[in-house]
Amino acid sequence: MSRKSVLSRQASLVDPELPLRAYFLSVGAALLLLLLAADWALPAPLPNRLIDSHSALPPIRIHSELKGPEAVIIDTSGFGPVPIPNT
Repeated sequence: MSRKSVLSRQASLVDPELPLRAYFLSVGAALLLLLLAADWALPAPLPNRLIDSHSALPPIRIHSELKGPEAVIIDTSGFGPVPIPNT
């Protein structure tokens, strides 16, 4: 491929009326390549023994003699705009 055809091909992807499209295409492609490179280069994560071991334990249930405070109920039905009496 000649240099002119490569430049014309790149120019068709970058539309001067849509600069955000070119930005998202280039940044999205770069992030995708970084993600694939990290997946290839980094080792696989080790299995977490804490997650596997707690499944055999019984669920924790906490019972207490202490009770919390009573629920506060605020009556808002009486509030609102008060009509002005006609004199």
